[in-house]
Amino acid sequence: MSIPSRDPSHREGSLEAATPLPARAFAALSFAAVLGFSSAALAAGVVGEAHEGDAVERTDAQRPAQAEAPVVALTHSARAPATTGYGASVIGSGTFALSGAVNDDTQLGGGLRLWATPLESFTLLAEAQRRDNGEFAPAIGLQVRFWQDERWAFGALGRFKSEGFAEIEGEVELGLLGSYDAGASHLDLNLVVGGGFDEAETDGELALRLGQDVFGWLRAGVESRVRYRLSGDALLPGGRKWDAVAGPQLTASFDHFFASLLTGPTSVGVVSGVGWQSMLTFGGVL
Repeated sequence: MSIPSRDPSHREGSLEAATPLPARAFAALSFAAVLGFSSAALAAGVVGEAHEGDAVERTDAQRPAQAEAPVVALTHSARAPATTGYGASVIGSGTFALSGAVNDDTQLGGGLRLWATPLESFTLLAEAQRRDNGEFAPAIGLQVRFWQDERWAFGALGRFKSEGFAEIEGEVELGLLGSYDAGASHLDLNLVVGGGFDEAETDGELALRLGQDVFGWLRAGVESRVRYRLSGDALLPGGRKWDAVAGPQLTASFDHFFASLLTGPTSVGVVSGVGWQSMLTFGGVL
């Protein structure tokens, strides 16, 4: 979770010409989006709940493909994968400015993510994605589920993210994962802290995903992530110590395959004003 330092010389002219959106206004916008879309998702779930009594409860083996992915977009699930197996997903993302300017290195992103669960509750992850600094960089991780019951699941995440394929430097992230599932309603929460080997900066990250099964193959909800610089003097683009992205999410499963679309307002990589990010994911599990 390496956050690019602000380059004082980068887009100096545009920074002076543009008026940054106040932090409180953007926070209110993101909060309103989360509340609004969460309410819409829960309302849509009433359709599925009306037939809940006639439906046969799914076992872990019958869960949709997207429920078996440890991470679809931004937030990890402490419950998935429920059984041993493996999977892969391809991610594409784009960011543009609603107002102000967006850092060129963050306009296009995405990459490949792989995972395998050789033992139940232990998942190995590997990915290569275009980072905020414009570099295409690998990362490896381990996700462990240490407790669960019918509704709750808790786990931990450890991950190493490099600065690039030709770079030895990198960053270590450690996090706690929690998930709650009650019928057609789902919640995932991640708390992650990371720091670089050669950097004085430490970052904290909070990720949240809410979902409601509208049909057996379709889940609607919201997902958001907030990052904050816990220590260090370097600031994010726009002179902030934090950035965030939040928006509605639709996820569909087809046999062993799944697809997800997350879109909403963002300040990640935004030099001034406010941006809009869309993330599209295609994947499969076996």
